[in-house]
Amino acid sequence: NHSENEVIAYGLAGCLYDIGMLFVDESLLSKKEPLTPGERLKIISHPQIGYNLVKNLYFIGDNIKRAVLFHHERLKEGYPTQLPITEMPDDVKVIALADTFDSLCLDRPYRKGFDSISAFRRIINSIGMQFSYKMVYEFISKVGKFLTDYRNCLNEGDWVVTNYKEIARVQEPNDSNYILPIISVH
Repeated sequence: NHSENEVIAYGLAGCLYDIGMLFVDESLLSKKEPLTPGERLKIISHPQIGYNLVKNLYFIGDNIKRAVLFHHERLKEGYPTQLPITEMPDDVKVIALADTFDSLCLDRPYRKGFDSISAFRRIINSIGMQFSYKMVYEFISKVGKFLTDYRNCLNEGDWVVTNYKEIARVQEPNDSNYILPIISVH
């Protein structure tokens, strides 16, 4: 439950978080071959570049500025600061997860975009590595209802990480709660 101002801030953050990408050479973004270390460094500098653009704008709230800077931070790895996602404010976590979902669904020069269900599966399989169980559950429960077939996010045989950080395999989907399948821990 968010106030109207918070929802507006989320919307603005969703529009501005990747503003630093405007300063990344288009040839790097359309490159089909693997990036060189120098090229990768140019791309991963976009959050800092974007933050430098907005940090002194008085009409942009601190939560939006944080989203611009931290939207690529993750539980185990991230950039530009390696700030653990557990230390990030919830509003930034929402933008980071939405960015991941968006990135998975978009076509890239080196791969076709995933359909929504496949993107959900990849995000679910990243629990404990990139995002927390709570974040993923909230995201899928809010976004998933807009998809026509969201209940097939986890299939028999898929690997998952439990909220106790155990590796488990899905034995069968759970129709009453699609994010809590019947699993066996390995």
